[in-house]
Formats: sequence, structure tokens, C-alpha cells
Amino acid sequence: MKAIRAPRTADLVASWLRDQIFEGKIKAGELLPSERKLAEIFKINRHTLRSALAHLEAEGLVRARQGEGVRVLDYRKSGGLEMIANLPKEHQNDILAQILELRRAVAIEAIALACLRATTEQIDEMLVLAALQEDETDTIDYMKRDLEFARLVLRAADNLPMELLFNSVDRFYRARPDIARHRFDNLEETRGTYNLVVELISRRDPAVARDVVKAALEYVDAKTLEKRGLRKKRRRNSARERTQTESSPLAIS
Repeated sequence: MKAIRAPRTADLVASWLRDQIFEGKIKAGELLPSERKLAEIFKINRHTLRSALAHLEAEGLVRARQGEGVRVLDYRKSGGLEMIANLPKEHQNDILAQILELRRAVAIEAIALACLRATTEQIDEMLVLAALQEDETDTIDYMKRDLEFARLVLRAADNLPMELLFNSVDRFYRARPDIARHRFDNLEETRGTYNLVVELISRRDPAVARDVVKAALEYVDAKTLEKRGLRKKRRRNSARERTQTESSPLAIS
């Protein structure tokens, strides 16, 4: 049995601050309180606090400058995808439709590029994974191999920036097995998609591949959102976020 790692204090502090920034309770451009004051608020030592702030700075959420302090950045301009993987689940659910849009965009173009660049050996590797999916019955293992198949397609597309972008999507899915259970609750419905992708790549026609993959993924993603009941919820939350005026308990001035 895999041991469950208890979250570190620094992780908990970073998570709380990240949540406040994402909700707009701590606004872009504001300075966080001094290290001394923050350490008092959270009842932690400064070493732990600095570790938490380093997490946020690595994600592009804050910037520390000598003599100025720690300033909150506009995450839409400076944040990275790692921020999404670290958000609380309720916020991840709010933007799940957008995450699926990103995955579709990457998948569609990756398959189109693979039509032009995939080697015979890479296509053979895809066929091996497709065959393994035919016999897989465990949802989580099926999801892991699905990600492995996607990475193989990206490798065949021979586009390093696209593959690096996929790393964040990969980490998000691995951290959210509940999404896999909704997406792959009917394995029989998706088993044939792997052979379909291999066939499209083998035909070497990127235009056809784009059209077919776009239609297939839009159908699958719509069903995933429907099963989770997130379509209407996402619209309601978007309206809530636009009118969010609640201030942070940090009372930043």
C-alpha cells in the first residue's frame, strides 16, 4: 500500500495564499505583509514561510525584491500551468472545461504533426500500446497508459515545447484520478480510439486527422463534463468571480 504523505506546513501556507490570489482576495500589485507579520499570522517560523513563498514565486504568482518585499503578480500574465495543478479541487473543477480545451488543442495539432513526422518504429510502438488497452480493465492503469500513448504521439510530432506543455497536463490528470473515472467509466467506448489515431497518422493526411480528432475529442469531453455536472456550475462561478469583492483576512494595505 502506498504511504500517504502528510502535507508540509509550507505547502499548506502556499496553498492558502495561492487560493486567495486566485480568488482575487489578494489582488495583483499588492504587497504582502512583512515576513515577520506573515510568520505571526500563520504561527510559523520564517524559514517555513520563505519556503512557502518560494513555491508561489516559482509559479509566477509573487515576486520578492530586496528592499520592497513580496509583491503579488497578475497570474494571468506571469503564472504557469503548475498553478492549476496546485489549486484546490473546487477551483480545478471550475476551470476543467478550459483544461480539456487545452488538451484538445494540443492533441489535435500533435496528431496532425505526427502525420508528417512519425517514423515507422513510432507507429509500431503506438500499436503495441493500443493492443494493451484492449485488455486493460483497471480504470487508473488505463488512464496512465492513455497518457503514455499521448506522450508517444507528442514524441512522434517532434515538437519539444508542445511535449513540455503536456507535462503539466499529465501531472494534473495523475493528481485527479476522479476525472479518469468519469472519462473512462466505459472502457469499451474508448478502446477503439487508439487504433483510430494510429490509422490517421499512418494515412499521413493532417487535414483529415485534425477534423476527425477534433470531433471525437469534443464528444468525449462534453460527456465528461456532463457526467460531472460542471457546465452550469462553471458559468455560475465565472459570474461570481467577476463580482468578487471580498477582502482577504490578511487585511493587506
